[in-house]
Amino acid sequence: MSIILAADTSTSINTVALCEDGQVLAESVVESRRLHAERLIGTIEFVLREAGVAHAEIDLLAVSRG
Repeated sequence: MSIILAADTSTSINTVALCEDGQVLAESVVESRRLHAERLIGTIEFVLREAGVAHAEIDLLAVSRG
């Protein structure tokens, strides 16, 4: 079972999700405009807390390009 942390900051919407075996454990979708860098780490921490997952448990990181 792999835990995937996914982040998309290619648009004005900042999306972070944590998935395991095709199931979304937690996600956050926030209008960020130009504040992605300022909000990304906090959003990741929020999603990890919501799912009860520690940093060390993340197996893969998926990011968008755009």
